[in-house]
Amino acid sequence: NVAYGVQTVTFSGLQGDVSYHFAIFPYTNNGANIDYKTDGNYPTVTVTTENIYYLLNEEFDEDLGSFFAYDAYGDQFWHQATYQGNAYAQMNGYADGASHQNEDWLIGYVEISPNMVFDEVWLEFKTAMKYEGEQIRVAVSSDYDGQSDPSDFDWIYITDAFDYSTGNYEWVESGKVNVAEVVPNYPTSFYVAFIYTSSDEIAASWEVDGVKVTGMHVNAVNEVEMSAISLYPNPA
Repeated sequence: NVAYGVQTVTFSGLQGDVSYHFAIFPYTNNGANIDYKTDGNYPTVTVTTENIYYLLNEEFDEDLGSFFAYDAYGDQFWHQATYQGNAYAQMNGYADGASHQNEDWLIGYVEISPNMVFDEVWLEFKTAMKYEGEQIRVAVSSDYDGQSDPSDFDWIYITDAFDYSTGNYEWVESGKVNVAEVVPNYPTSFYVAFIYTSSDEIAASWEVDGVKVTGMHVNAVNEVEMSAISLYPNPA
């Protein structure tokens, strides 16, 4: 606290699951605009950072990054686009003055080490869209093979759990969903997909950015199993 309000200081690069101690020391220099606490009892605070692991963090700065596009049908496809220096993944079924029928998947892989078990695995992203068209869908799968037609595998659709842009290319944060509660046989690695569809009548333009998957609260780390070895004859 200072004389003119509350000041918030943000620190980056702190390690997870570590306690940090902070203190604001008195500042005694003279000056017309200086009115800091100087009674000798400086404020202190101790905080413990959460144990967070970034399992996926894609900003699409380098093409589609860790994601890949699967074109189920149609001539349009997911690609990287930029506007005013901001990069993102974009899909639009409108081309050459007309809407076109499309189904296109933007798929990313979330790898979870078998030695790590998280209580929570949060998925979040942001979207922007414009023009009339079908809602983009979001799904996760633990059995997709990473290369075949995704419609041949089991996907759990969690579209309704998020918030989306409503138009005019306005970016909207999705909110977070704990994927650990919906992925079958968790803990396991899984795929996350953004599915775009359009028709010959309507085709919206959808943009996706800032896709993050974070693992929190490690509750177990599997120990390496010891193997018993017998030697024959005894003594060997």
